[in-house]
Parts: sequence; structure tokens; C-alpha cells
Amino acid sequence: MNVFSSIIHRLIIISFSIALSSMTLNPVVHLGLATSNQTLQPIPDDVPDGQPADVPDGQPADVPDGQPADVPDGQPADVPEEMPIATISGPDKVPAGDVFSLDGSGSYDPDGGDIEDYTWFEENGQVISTDSSVTITAPSTNTEQQIVVSLDVVDDEQDDAEASHTITVTPIVDSDIPVATISGPDEVAAGDVFSLDGSGSYDPDGGELEYEWTDESGSVIGIASSVEIAAPSVDAEQEITFSLLVLDNEQDDAEASHTITVTPIVDSDIPVATISGPDKVAAEEEFSLDGSGSYDPSGGEITDYRWSNTDGFSADTGLIDDNNPIISLNSPSAENPTTLSFSLVVEANDGDESAPTTKQITVLSNAVPPSGSRENEPTTEFGSTENWFSTIGNDFSNFVPWLVLVGSLSTIILVINKRRSRKPPPSEVKVRVEGGIE
Repeated sequence: MNVFSSIIHRLIIISFSIALSSMTLNPVVHLGLATSNQTLQPIPDDVPDGQPADVPDGQPADVPDGQPADVPDGQPADVPEEMPIATISGPDKVPAGDVFSLDGSGSYDPDGGDIEDYTWFEENGQVISTDSSVTITAPSTNTEQQIVVSLDVVDDEQDDAEASHTITVTPIVDSDIPVATISGPDEVAAGDVFSLDGSGSYDPDGGELEYEWTDESGSVIGIASSVEIAAPSVDAEQEITFSLLVLDNEQDDAEASHTITVTPIVDSDIPVATISGPDKVAAEEEFSLDGSGSYDPSGGEITDYRWSNTDGFSADTGLIDDNNPIISLNSPSAENPTTLSFSLVVEANDGDESAPTTKQITVLSNAVPPSGSRENEPTTEFGSTENWFSTIGNDFSNFVPWLVLVGSLSTIILVINKRRSRKPPPSEVKVRVEGGIE
């Protein structure tokens, strides 16, 4: 029995040793945990591409370079540029095989800049010239056909504009009838003086021609091969048509017409008035209006600032007619919120005046809650409902001059209404004590 117990004991020891060896040779791996030879790397937060991880409060996350995040009130954020205007002058009709010219030198930049590049295109997009004018040979044709030539112009600010001109090409016919043609601009500004040229008209027989120009009313305006015309004044874009009648020495005649678009004059050189200032002010408070951001697009100097109020506001606002870019005013007393409106007109050194610009300002009420009123008062109450009032001196010059004492005499808590007063404090304040006297 003792031998058997000894064998059993030895078997248990051997089994335990084998199990312990198996655990040593096969360690357990815990997924997701670092071993002694690994270092856990922190996973960064998800930050959008190009966006800093930390943007100060109140600062927009992305402000384009050179662009202010805030534009002063009354100041235009951006003054738009005028685009150039492309114009083409040339004949409307030519015979097949004829050599003719188109002229783009009348193109201009309303901002006063230079036209730096001219590019002429055929209908298929082929570039045919980079000069201000181009010479073209009309194609041969057996029937009347139209060709379109386009001009693209670019100013010194790299703004561009395009115009096109349609020419009717007529076949050459053995005929004694003369051919009338008109060369001139397609578009002019109101008041401009321009020319129409009929010298390209001809007689297939080689005879001399007589010329007669008429306007839309039928009135004769010229009898030479060309005529000068002053464009009418217009408030909106308008088309006008002129006609040419040619007569050869055999009394055969022919007629042509030419339509011109007259555009109104937009004066981009007048000064621009701007006002910067607060949108809201307290009653009986001094504030300023600033017109120094006004400017003259033509580069002139602003020499005169004329301020006015548009709602009949009384003189206690200050010198609103003072000829200064910045004026200081005093808001009135107001029991209820009141809106004031001010206007500014500026004048440049060349005598041009701006259109008036206005600025509205809201004057807030300066009414103080009546004594004993506690509606809107941020207080915490303690003690019993018994109370009594006393009057004491105070030094609370930065607060509305009334306060509440809460609690017993042994524990007095001052609760101050923190709405700031814009009037000087009185020499005394109301006091309320809650709780009995011990």
C-alpha cells in the first residue's frame, strides 16, 4: 500500500511538471496589447485637410490671404472693375474676291486702362491677326454668303471682352448695277462722334458714283462718300440705322444700310462716399462717424465732406454739418429704442460729387427700473418674509444705485444688480433687510 501510494504521488508530480513546462513553452498572446518590444503609437484626431487643429475662438478657420476677416461698416468690401469693350468697324457687304479691312482700334477700357492685346478669329477659331486691325480677302462664291470675324481684346488688368462682325459676300455678276457698301462701327457710346464710310461702293462699269446718306426719319444727312454723325444721348441701350444710296452716271442706283448700337454713358469717375460707425449706442453717449474711407475712383482727392441727419434730429447730436471726415456726436436721452439716420455726400477736387450714402444707428433706452421693482433682477433670497427699508450712503458708482440686503443682521449678504448705469450715482441707495433682528 505504501509502495502504491508512492507511485501515485510520483505520477502526480510528473504530470504537474509536464503541464508547467507546456505553459512556459507556449505563452498566451493577448491581441491588442503591446509586447515588451513594441511601442503603442497615439492615433491622431481627424483634422480636415488644410485645416489647423486649433483655431482661436471667434477667428474664421479659413480666411483668404490678403482678405480682411471683417470689413468696416459702411465700407464697400470690394469695388467692382469695369470690363473692357471690344468694337469692330468695317464693311457689312463686300463682293467676292474683294480685299477689305476690319478695325478694332475703337475698343476701350472704361477704367481708363490700355488695351494690350488684340486677337482676330475666323469662324473656325483660326487666329488671323494680333494687331488692332486686320485685312481680309473675301472668298469666291457663286451665291451670296455671310462670314463672321471675331475680335478678343485684353486690357492691362487682364480682363477681356469679345465682339463679332458679320460680312455679306456677294458673287460677282456681270451687271451694270452699282454696289453700295458702308463701313463703320457697330457700337458707340452716347454723345460720341463717329464716321460712316461709303467709299467702298463701286460701279462694275467703272463709272463715277453719287452718294446720299439718310437717317431713320428719311432726312438727308450727307452727300459725300463718308459722313460724320454724333450719337444721341440715351438712358438705355438703343439701336440706330443709317442708309446710303449710290447712283452711277447711268442713273442706276443701289442702297445699303448700317445699324449701330448706342450705349449709355456710365460715369465711373464720380466719388464714392462711405460711413463707418456703430450700429447701436447707449442713450446720452458720445460716438463717432467716420467718412475717411470715401474715395475718388479717378484718383482725385476728397476735399469736401457734407454730413447731415435725415430725420430732423435736434442739435444736441453735435456739429453734424462740420466739414471733417470724422465727426463726434452725442446720442439723445431715450425712453424707448430710437433709430437715427445720418447722410454723407463727398466732393472731389475736380468738383464731382458722390451720391449720398446713409448710416442708421439705434439709440438704446436709458430707462431705470423703478424702486422696489425686482423683475429681471438676479437675486437669491434667504430669510423670512418680514422686511424693513433703510437708507444708507454708497460708493457703488459703477452699478445701478440700488441694492438688496438679504439675511439676518448676523449674516448680511449684498446682492447688487449689475446693470451699469450711464447716469451719475445718487448719494444714497435703497436697502432691504430680510429676517428678524436678533
